[in-house]
Amino acid sequence: MIVFVILLIFILLCILFLYYVRSLNSKPKTDAPHPNSGSFHGSSMFKLIDGIDGWGKGILIIKAELWDDGIMFHQSAIGDSPHITLLYDQITSTSVYTEEEIIEKSKSVLGRAAAGAVFFGPLGAIIGGMSGTGSTSTSKTNFYYTINYVKSDSTPGMITLGTSCSGCNWSKFDNLLKPFIPQKNNPEYL
Repeated sequence: MIVFVILLIFILLCILFLYYVRSLNSKPKTDAPHPNSGSFHGSSMFKLIDGIDGWGKGILIIKAELWDDGIMFHQSAIGDSPHITLLYDQITSTSVYTEEEIIEKSKSVLGRAAAGAVFFGPLGAIIGGMSGTGSTSTSKTNFYYTINYVKSDSTPGMITLGTSCSGCNWSKFDNLLKPFIPQKNNPEYL
């Protein structure tokens, strides 16, 4: 009986050891540079509101990492998550808006959502439409971080990110990002 218990403990210890070794090999090395991306400069968590096709809008928490060549966005809630890279040369500007600023710009008798879409694209439509519903007031200020860029087909694009998630430091992220954004002299980028 004692031999059986000792054998069982030995087998359990071997299984735990193998599980531990496997978990060490499967974890990504956070300090190792990403292939073809050079040095790592910082990151932040955001809530994806709009702008990355095929990713869950409004519900997905993503991680944005600053590398030498661009911003790498990861679907952080998923292990070995898919990612995309937005090159710094594509970025035209970044902005931060409060929910109140978006609502104030988009107030209209004809439709807050339509006006919001005109001023701020999909983000304005979402917030503008929400501003006309309900009668509750909130004391919390919601911030939205936008990255405007030129798509590969030369059309304008915008990634809209919510800042109300754990691990989000949009101010620090923006300060780290600004030096990488090329200064455009062309008025179409202003």
